Amino acid sequence: LGRETYDRHGFDLADIGSTARSKGFWKFAAQTAKTAARGVRPLVSRTAFVDGIRRFVPELDPTTVAPGTRGVRAQAMTADGELIDELAVTRRGRLTMVRAVPKSAATSALAIAETIVDRAFENTAR
Repeated sequence: LGRETYDRHGFDLADIGSTARSKGFWKFAAQTAKTAARGVRPLVSRTAFVDGIRRFVPELDPTTVAPGTRGVRAQAMTADGELIDELAVTRRGRLTMVRAVPKSAATSALAIAETIVDRAFENTAR
């Protein structure tokens, strides 16, 4: 449990504390508690994990399933607990901040760059 922790047993107390102090996180957690609860069982039970996969691949042999590295996807969130699903470009004085860059950034880098430049120069004479 941590922003930069990819080890299955690792955790970062500073990250956990920061998250626990966020009002937005608790609002989000309350809204998604049922979904999160359903997602825990396959994480801790191999049988539940395989059963979930078998809904899509009925012929799956459970003996061929082995633990592996979990993927982690970063997700930006507002202070109010709303997820940011699109490129977020904000300006504060001379700073232009870019957050929530889409996963497809490598294939759409030029379009993203154009959006960033357009927003960086909004309301300014070029």
